Amino acid sequence: MSGLPSKATTTPLVAEIFEKIFATQLEKHDYEEVLEEHDNTYEKVPAKLDEKIYVIAKQDSSTDYIIGLLEYVYREDNKLMAHISLLTHVGKCYVANIMNIRDPVTWSAQGPDRFYFKYGYNSYTKKIISEYSLSCDAKLTGNEVAVEYNYDYVNENKKQFIPLYKKISPLKGMDLFAGCGGFSKGLENSGSVMTKWAVEIEHNAAKAFKLNNTDAIVFNDDCNKLLKLVLSGKRTNDKNQKIPERGEVDIIFGGPPCQGFSGMNRFSYTEKSMRLNALSATFLSYINFYKPKFLLMENVKNYVTYDGGNFLSSTIKCLLQMGYQISFGILQGANFGIPQNRRRLIIMGAAPGETLPFYPKPKHVFHKKYSGLDIKFGDKMYKTNCEYEESAPMRAVTIYDAISDLPIISNGANNDILEYQNQPITSYQKSMRYPNKQYSNSILTEHICKLISPLMEGRLSLLFFGLDWRYLPNIQVELSDGTITQILKYNHYDQKNGNSPDGAFRGVCNCVTTCLKECKSKKKQNNTLIPYSVSHTANNNNNWAGVVGKLNFDGIFPTITQNTDPLGKQGTVFHPEQSRITSVRECGRAQGFDDEFTFYGPINAKHSQIGNAVSPLMAKAIGEEIVKAVINKSEK
Repeated sequence: MSGLPSKATTTPLVAEIFEKIFATQLEKHDYEEVLEEHDNTYEKVPAKLDEKIYVIAKQDSSTDYIIGLLEYVYREDNKLMAHISLLTHVGKCYVANIMNIRDPVTWSAQGPDRFYFKYGYNSYTKKIISEYSLSCDAKLTGNEVAVEYNYDYVNENKKQFIPLYKKISPLKGMDLFAGCGGFSKGLENSGSVMTKWAVEIEHNAAKAFKLNNTDAIVFNDDCNKLLKLVLSGKRTNDKNQKIPERGEVDIIFGGPPCQGFSGMNRFSYTEKSMRLNALSATFLSYINFYKPKFLLMENVKNYVTYDGGNFLSSTIKCLLQMGYQISFGILQGANFGIPQNRRRLIIMGAAPGETLPFYPKPKHVFHKKYSGLDIKFGDKMYKTNCEYEESAPMRAVTIYDAISDLPIISNGANNDILEYQNQPITSYQKSMRYPNKQYSNSILTEHICKLISPLMEGRLSLLFFGLDWRYLPNIQVELSDGTITQILKYNHYDQKNGNSPDGAFRGVCNCVTTCLKECKSKKKQNNTLIPYSVSHTANNNNNWAGVVGKLNFDGIFPTITQNTDPLGKQGTVFHPEQSRITSVRECGRAQGFDDEFTFYGPINAKHSQIGNAVSPLMAKAIGEEIVKAVINKSEK
C-alpha cells in the first residue's frame, strides 16, 4: 500500500455498525438498485453482539481420513518410520508403490492423504527391504476413468482417484486487496475458484498479479474508489475496464491491510492505521452489494482482540445481518506445509442455501507452542469446525526441506536468471520446482538478495545458525572494507536487570537507570558489533529476540513480513550457511509460492509482495474444503 488510503466507502448497513468504531474514517454511500430484479434470497437476520453464534454444516461422509490399516508408512524423502497401532486408526489413506506411479509429484497433488513408498521394512529382521524385493501389489483404489485421464494412474489396475474439483465448475472469484495474488493462487490450485477480478492499489503488486493471472481483470486502484463506481451503477471505470455486475461474482475473498491490527505495529492508532483498519468495512460493503455465494476474509490473529474485540464483533454482526452463515477461526500456515510460523484469522461465510465449508484438517504437525488455534472472544472460547486438530499425517516442513536445493549466491546477488545446480531432494522442493508438470526447465528466477553493509557482514560472520545479536562478542575486528569496529561501552546501571555477575554495568544509556520507556536521547555509539540501537531498547522489547538472527536449517522461518531488515522486529533473516540475507525466491518458498510464480518491481517491492500475501498453500487447503461444500450441496 502506498500513501494514505482514502476514507472507507461503505454501504449504509456496514456504516451503521462500524460508525461507533470509526468517527471520521467512513464515507456512507446510498445507492440505487442497479438490477431490475432484486435478489430476495438474502434475508436479513437480526443479531446482537452478545448472542451465541452456532455454526451448522453437514459433514461430508465421504471424507477420507489419514492413516490407514497399515503398520508402517514411509515417505521417499523422510526416512523416519512410524509404527501405527490399529487402536489408533482414524480412517483410510491411499498408499502406492512408487514403481507404479509415473509422476509422484503430480500424483500426490491430485488427492488427499496420499503416500508412496520405495522401500519396505521387516520388523522381525529389522532390515530395510530394497524396492526390487517388494511385490508391486499396492494399488490406489478409485473409480474407473476414461483413457484421456489415465496419464497418472497406478499401473497395476489402471484406476485413478478422480480429484473432487473435477466434479464442480470453479466459482467466479473477486480478490480484494489482492497483492501479488497468493490467495488467488491457492484457491485456483484447489480447483474451487477461477479469479475473474482483482483489486489492488499498489502498482508493483497489481503488475505481479496480472503477470500470474493473465486472464483476470486487475483494477489497479483504491478499493474505495472502485466501490463508489459499483454503488452508483457504473459499468466501467476510467480505464474502460468492465466492472462486474451483481450476480456475476460467486465468491469474494481478500485480506484487508493488517498493519493497523498487527502486534508488530507500535502506531496502531495513528490516522493512517485507522484508515487501513477501516478497509475492513470496505470489504464488507463489497459483500453487501454483490451478495456472493461464499466469502473468505483473512487477517492477522490480533484482529480478534484489537479494540476489545469490537472489530470482530462488528464484522460478524454485519455478515449475519446480510443473511450469511458464518464461522471464524485461527489457522496455522505451517499445518498446511509452509516452513513458517504464520497464524491467521480466517472468516468463512456461505449464503442461505449454500453449505458452509469446514476448516481444513492439518496436513503437517507443528510445535504445540505455536499451534494454539482457539479464540477467546468475550468470556467464551471458540474452536474451528475442523474435523480434528490434535494430529496430522506428515511432519513439519523445515527450512532445509524448503530451500537447500537452491544455488549458492553471494551478498547482494542481483542476477535475476540462474540455473539450478542440484536436483530437488525433498517433496517440498519438487512441488516448488514442478508445480504443473513432471519436468521443469533449468531456469531459476528471482534468487536475488539485498546488499548488507560490511559491519553487518562482520556480525553475521561471528554467528552460528540459530543465534542472534545477543551472542555477538564485544570485540574489535577488521571489516571487509578495512575499517575496525569499536567496543560497545556499558556505562549505566540497569535498574531492571542489575549488574552482570562480575559487577559490570549492563546499560548503554541512562534511560535503563531511570526506567524510561521512551528515551529521546540522540547519543549513540557507532560501528560496534553489538548494535547500539538494539541494546539501548532491549529491556522494553523482549531483548529483541531474533534480531540480527541467523536461520537454522532444522528450524522454520519466523513470520515472513514485508521487511527483510536484520535490525527489524522480524530480524532473523540471514541464511543458515551463506553470508547474506535470504533471497526473494527463498522467502517466496517460505510462503508457499512455487518457483514459476513471478514477483514484480525492485527488490524491496518483491519482499513486500511476499510478506503481505496469503500463503497459497493455506489458501489451497481452504479451497479444498469449499469444493467439498459445493459437492455436498449438489448431492443433497
